[in-house]
Formats: sequence, C-alpha cells, structure tokens
Amino acid sequence: MKKLWLLGLFICSHWIIAQDNLIHLNEYYHSILSSEEISNGYLWKHHTSIRPMYQDVLLKDILNDSTNRSYLGSNQTGIKYLIKENANYFVYHRDSNHNNINYSNRRTSLLKYIYPVPAYFIAYHGKSGYFNINPLLDLKWGFEKDQSDPLLMNRRGIRIQGGVDNKVFFTSELIESQSTFLSYVNDYVQEQRTLPGVGFLKQYKSTLFGIQHGYDYLIAEADIHFKASKHIDISFGHGRQFIGSGERSLFLSDFSAPHFYLKLLTTIGRVNYLNCFSELTSESKYFDDADRLLSKKYLAAHYLSYNVTKKWNVGLFESIVFSRKKNFEFQYLNPIILYRSVEQAVGSPDNVMIGLHSNLDLFKSIRLYGQIILDEFVLKQVIIDNQGWWANKYGIQLGFKYVNVASIKNLNLLTELNLVRPYTYSFRDSSANYSHNHQALAHPLGSNFKEWVIKLDYRLGKKWFLQSRNFISTKGLDTIGNNFGGNILKPNISHNTDFNNVIGQGEMRFLTHLELNISYALWHNVWLDIDGGIRNTTLNKESSLTYWFQGGVRMNLDRKRMDF
Repeated sequence: MKKLWLLGLFICSHWIIAQDNLIHLNEYYHSILSSEEISNGYLWKHHTSIRPMYQDVLLKDILNDSTNRSYLGSNQTGIKYLIKENANYFVYHRDSNHNNINYSNRRTSLLKYIYPVPAYFIAYHGKSGYFNINPLLDLKWGFEKDQSDPLLMNRRGIRIQGGVDNKVFFTSELIESQSTFLSYVNDYVQEQRTLPGVGFLKQYKSTLFGIQHGYDYLIAEADIHFKASKHIDISFGHGRQFIGSGERSLFLSDFSAPHFYLKLLTTIGRVNYLNCFSELTSESKYFDDADRLLSKKYLAAHYLSYNVTKKWNVGLFESIVFSRKKNFEFQYLNPIILYRSVEQAVGSPDNVMIGLHSNLDLFKSIRLYGQIILDEFVLKQVIIDNQGWWANKYGIQLGFKYVNVASIKNLNLLTELNLVRPYTYSFRDSSANYSHNHQALAHPLGSNFKEWVIKLDYRLGKKWFLQSRNFISTKGLDTIGNNFGGNILKPNISHNTDFNNVIGQGEMRFLTHLELNISYALWHNVWLDIDGGIRNTTLNKESSLTYWFQGGVRMNLDRKRMDF
C-alpha cells in the first residue's frame, strides 16, 4: 500500500493539469489545503478565496512538492487523504503520462466497482468518462439543557459525480433530513420563518423519539460545468457560493439556501475573474403555507482577483440585487461593465454593493486577510462630518490564520473580527435586500453587530480531528415598532433616525458561543463524532445559559453548522 502512495506522488509530479470536477470542501479537506497553501507559498499561483473550487486547484503543486521535500514525513497523512479523495482525478488524467493507476481489478463481475478505492462506494472509469456514487449519512443523538425534545440529526442521501470526454463534469447531491436543533435555532425559525441552508421546511413529530418540535426538509444541489476555452470555465446549477479567506464572508457566503446560478470563471496568468448570476426569492415557504409561486429576484456579481506578488493577493467585488415583476434586467448580464453605472442609467432602482478583499502571507505560517463591503457611503459623512448618518452602510472584516502553531504540525489557529453597521445589506423595500429565502447571503448575523471568531483545528495522527469553534458577538436588536438596523429584511426607509446611528443600537444582545468537536476516523470520510458546547446570551441584563452534548456517526458529510 505504501508503494502505491509513492507511485501516486511520482505520477502527480509529471501531470499536465486539466479541468475537472468541483470540490465542495469538507472541513478536514479545507484544513489540509489551508496548511499546505500558506506554509508552501502557493498563493501567487492560485485563487482559493472562491469556493467551491476546481479539483486541480493546488493539487498539482502540493503533490509535486511533496515528492521532493521532507515535509511529507510529518504531513503524509494529509497528503494521503488528498490522494484518496481525488482518486478519480488521478485515474482519469493518466492519459497525460505513460504511467498507469487503476481502480482495483482483483475482483470480478460487478464487485470490482464496489469500493475500488476508499473514497468511492461505487466507481467506474472508462475511456470516455467516469462516475462515482457515495452514500451520505449523519446520525446523531443528544440533549440540550432544559429542552424536552432530544437533539436528533438524521440525514441520509446520495452524491453522484462524473465526467465525460474530459470536457463536461457534473455533481448531484440529494439529502433528506429529520432533525431537531438547539433552542436558539428554533427561535430563528420562528422569527424568520425559515431554517438556515434550507428552502422548503415541514414540521416533524415523532412519538417514538419523543419529538414535538422537529423539522423535515429535503436539500438538492447539483452543478454541471465545462471548459469553454483554455482560460474560461462555465458552470450552472443549484447550490451556494463562498467568496473569502475566513470563517465568514461579507461578500457571499454559503449560509443561505441553495439557489440557481450561472457562473463564468476566467483565469489568465495572475488574474482570476468570476461572474455569477443567481435567481433568488424574497419570500420563504413555511410549514403549512399554501403552495404558490414565490416571487423572484436576482443577483449579479463579479469578483476580480489579482496576485500582486507571490505573497499578496487583492480582490475587487461588486454585486447588485434587483427585482422585476415581468422581466429580467438583461443589461446586468454584461460581464465586464460597472453595475453601478447601469443601475443609475435605468433609474437607480436596485441595491448595489462594492467590496475589497486582500490576503498577505508571512513567514510561511501566517496569513493576514480582510474584507471591506460598501453598501452606501458618503465620504464627507465619515471623514469630515461624522454624525452617524444612517446611510453610511459598510462592513469590515480583519482576520489572522496561523498554521502549524508554535511548530506543532497540523495545529491551526484562526481569529477573525467582523463588524457591520446598521442597515447594511437592507434596501428601501423588501424585494432587493441582500437575502434569499429570508436568509442572509453574506454574514449570518446580518447587520448592526460586532463579532469575534476564534477557531482551532488539530489533525492528530491518522485518526483524530479536533476543532474548537468559538463566537463572541454583540448585536443591536429591534424593539416593537422600531427599526434599529439589525434586521436586513426590513425596509430601511423605516429607520428610526437619520443621525447618531452606531453599531449595537437598539436592545443590545451579548452572545458567547463555545463549541468543541471531536472526530475519530473509522474509514475514509467515515467519522465517529462527539460534540459539546456552551452558549450564553445576555439581553436586557438578563442572562440565559444553555449547554448541549451530542454524538453519532457521519459518512461523506460535514457537520450541519448553525453558527450564528
């Protein structure tokens, strides 16, 4: 087996990398890629702030370098994981070299297609294409303090991936769930009439499990993409996007429900240019609501990423959210025009935002990163005559990643500050705010908040993966009849006052969320999980403390995160 890994590494060093399937990074995979990218200086060749990313991103460089450096000795577990996880990529691209790695051929008949490699339950590779099928499973049971319902996570599904003629690639994923969540998630559902990451939601009750307040939901995501030219990739599907280097994104995050999108990605030298067009809705489908067509709105966004030096990346972001009752605004399909100029030309009816993103790598162990988002902004009102004008709407992110902390291999630290002023992401009516299905398209907390994120992850040996996820925030909440700017779904024409608006205005909520996740690998992407946490909320000088514990088994899925 060891010889097979070494052979795989040798082959990788000779491959000509081509287009391939998208990687929807799980947390373990992302931990490996972050460590490798920062510690080995791959920033100047790649643009990993856009997720999901293509399968060849970083893969060639990581595996090529690992054959010739001693670092493999201390990180061979992570390298081997990448090889297993991308077995279809290795086999399908063997035409680029004269070596030969096959799926297992020791068995005969149909059995040879069942677990030919650890990453795929069923896999087939032929001259014209390949596909693989994996089951998805997440079964957990636990409790929360003072809650009558147990904590239940019951997710089952299937993921299918494939490629045809090394030109067209696809992924399809279907997950069916019955779950109960922590009390703060239930409060969110009641307030926003939606569940984060979910479109259609039903109630779930079970006398067998003693559940009265559960949720039943179905999530389907799929994408298909192909290479239009040597430098341009086109993909469309139903899913989510993320732009950023941190735990949060102020541009576009994967917090909201999946939605239809068309994406163009152009890569020329140090430049990477993303265009994304999405169909959204300003409403939600809640429990017993009558069946009807939800109103539509649209997002058009582009993101220009440029590697200024080998250690410094800068990205420019622009997006516009708009709604038309009878037609799509086709002028926004122009992939290279400034959206603000078009928006002004059609009468300024839409919600435009611009942003700046940057990464800086230092000492092969540290990454500094940040984002600035501008919704509306008048420089005079901030620099010269700062009186807290309500329409100065902006957000700032500052982050710090430290890999191999104190020379401890595979121990990574992330700390991040996010702050967003009141009324940011909102609009004068509810149709063009920065949301989908009543869920934020960017930061889960919306606006009018400050937040600290502190995360540690540690890949311990071959089997253990430990994470500590901690969120500390202050947020200003609305009171009855008052709009203090914390709810992005409310029209901002109802703002309370023109001036003296500050972050945290309204009813101040202080939140501390501390969580520990322990995972043990039974097999490739099959984990035994133990999760525990404490959450303390202080509102109107009254504190509410809760804690929880949950354990179970998970296969080919990440934990379902509810970090807000």
